[in-house]
Amino acid sequence: MAEPQKPSLLRRWLTSLLFLYALVLVIYLLLRWIVQANWSLLLLGHTIAFYLFLPVIAGLVIAMLLRARRLAGFYWLLTIIGLVWFVPRMMPPLSEPQQNGTSLKIISFNMFPENQRLDDVTTWLLAQDADVIGLQEIGVDLPLLADEYPYFVSQDVVNGQALFSRYPIQMTETVQLGDIPQQRHLLNINGLPVVLYNLHLYMPLNEDESQTLFLRYDESRRNRQINELLTFIAGENQPTIVMGDFNMSEFSPIYGRLNARLHDAYRVTSWGLGQTWPGGASEELGDNFPPLFRLDYVWYTDGIQALEAQVGSRLGSDHLPLIVNLDIRG
Repeated sequence: MAEPQKPSLLRRWLTSLLFLYALVLVIYLLLRWIVQANWSLLLLGHTIAFYLFLPVIAGLVIAMLLRARRLAGFYWLLTIIGLVWFVPRMMPPLSEPQQNGTSLKIISFNMFPENQRLDDVTTWLLAQDADVIGLQEIGVDLPLLADEYPYFVSQDVVNGQALFSRYPIQMTETVQLGDIPQQRHLLNINGLPVVLYNLHLYMPLNEDESQTLFLRYDESRRNRQINELLTFIAGENQPTIVMGDFNMSEFSPIYGRLNARLHDAYRVTSWGLGQTWPGGASEELGDNFPPLFRLDYVWYTDGIQALEAQVGSRLGSDHLPLIVNLDIRG
C-alpha cells in the first residue's frame, strides 16, 4: 500500500503563513473588542486596521486553491468580519442631501511650513472659489489670498493657523487644546452666527525621539485634545463647524467619540477612505507614494448639512486639501 504523499515544502510554508496571519488578526480583534487594551502597538493597529485586514481576501483565495478547507472556512469568517466592519463605514447614505439654506464652500489644508510650491498653492486655492479657507501649519503669508478674502485672521505663532473668509468674522479667540493654541471664530453667514474651529492636533507620538517610531506611537496627548474639544463643543449654542488636521484615522477608537457628537462631512457624503496623507515628498516618501490615511476632517453640528466632500490635489505638502460644501440651515 502506497504511503500518503507528503505536502510540498511550498504548501506547508503557505499554510503556516496563512495560519500565523489569521492568528494575528484573531488576537488583534480580541484585544480591541474584548480586552480593550491600550498598548502602543495595538493603538497603531487601530490606525492601520483597514490595511491590516486587506490581505484577508488574498488569504481566502490561497486557502481555497490549497484545498485547505478548515483554513478556508476560517478565512471566510475573517472576510465576513472585515466586510461588516469596513464596508458600511465607507459608504454614504443612499439618499442625496438637498440644499435648503445657505451654501458654504470651505477648504481645510495643512500647508506644511516648508512648502516649496506656494505659487501653486495660491493659484489652486483661488481657483476653488471657496467661501472659507482654513489653513494649518502656515510658514509664510499669502498676500494674494488676503487680497481676495476681505476677512482674514492669522495666528502670530510659528506654524500656526490662518482663516480666510468672504463672510464677516465677528469674533476670533484662541482656545487651548493641550498646550497648543487653536483658532475659534464666530462668522456671520447671511445674518446667522456660526462658530468655526480651525485646528491642528498633536501627532500620535511621544516626545522621546531616541525611541523607534513604533515605540513612540502614543495617542494620549492627541486624545486629551479631542476630549477637551468635545467639552468646548458641548458649550456651544450656535451651529458649529470644526475643521483641520486631526492626525487621526477614522478607525481609531477616539473617532467614535467624535462621531457620536459631530457629523463627519466626508463620511456623510462620500465613498471610500478619502485619504489625505501622505500627500507628497515632505515626509521622505516621494510624490508618487499613494495617500493611505484620512487625517483631515470637517465636522459639523446640527443646523448644518454636508452636501459634498472631496480630496484635492497634491500641492507640495505632506497633506492633501479637503474641500467640503455645506448647507447652513440654522
